[in-house]
Amino acid sequence: RHMGHCGGEKGAEMHAGFLVLLAGLAASPVMAAELPNPAACAGYRENKTGGDADCDAAIATETDPKLKSVMLGRRAYMEDAAGDFKTYPKALADLDEAIRLWPDNWGALHERGYLYNEYGRWKEAEADLDRQIELNPKIADGYQERALARFNLGELKGVFEDRTAEALLFPSAADYLALADANLWLGKFDDVKSDLAQATQVASPDEAQKTSDAVALTRARLGNWMGTSANGPAGCDAAAKLGDFNRENLIGDCTRAFLEATKDEDRAEALTNRSMAWLASKSDENAATADNVVAAGIYPSAANLSNLGFAYMRVHHSTAASWVFDKSIALEPSAYNYSGRASA
Repeated sequence: RHMGHCGGEKGAEMHAGFLVLLAGLAASPVMAAELPNPAACAGYRENKTGGDADCDAAIATETDPKLKSVMLGRRAYMEDAAGDFKTYPKALADLDEAIRLWPDNWGALHERGYLYNEYGRWKEAEADLDRQIELNPKIADGYQERALARFNLGELKGVFEDRTAEALLFPSAADYLALADANLWLGKFDDVKSDLAQATQVASPDEAQKTSDAVALTRARLGNWMGTSANGPAGCDAAAKLGDFNRENLIGDCTRAFLEATKDEDRAEALTNRSMAWLASKSDENAATADNVVAAGIYPSAANLSNLGFAYMRVHHSTAASWVFDKSIALEPSAYNYSGRASA
């Protein structure tokens, strides 16, 4: 996430939702588009060592709260850029101080939102990123990072809004692919196809193969989501009761159950069943994990959190798994959940 967006020419066609949001972005005041640019800590984006003695000295002697806030944010960036959890507490402390000194430092708000996402503290991440976007609505990384928090909270309409804004600001192949995924979760299957076409159209030559592979993966998921049996949503429930998750078109039946359910508990149950269908088909383990993520976000019961913990274990996200089991144990201190956390 520390890498910038790739540019690309915007396609001629837009969804109606794009046009509405574009008008809103155009009208939004940019309250803090530019941050102060102190000379100190200037190499923070290239520094991969996690520290800079000259930067430390400059922070220690700076008296201007805004300049010191910006430098603290830069140091935090260096501390978390390597993705080493051992340096995250120091980065978080720097960001807390940066925001205390200058509450409108949208750069520090973004960085703390990123760290909260890393820690699985989704609501806190969302709050920081809400504020970043309020201060500077024309920077795409705020929408990009908030979409991640919202996905983990099961706020799928919010994910769509953020991915739409992101694609408007930076209409790259990656952004259209992310928008296609957001539309997929809302059941807007025609829009998914349009987004994938846009991704292919704007992909640069060096992105072409990667984009093609991602488009193929999304098309495969779309085909599974749309392929239903005569039983429809009832087929999903019947398979779960029998423990038979290897039925033809079960992924599509559970998709319909998810999209048509009105209660969060029922929506989460449909996704849990669909995750089992993905695993039984041995076709897309990441899709199964995503189902567990959203199920736990929509309805964070002990069982759904435990399912997510074990899903993270399957894909080797043991740190995330341990935090999820913490939450599950707080709701239900069972041997099963303790065993999961011990394994993580």
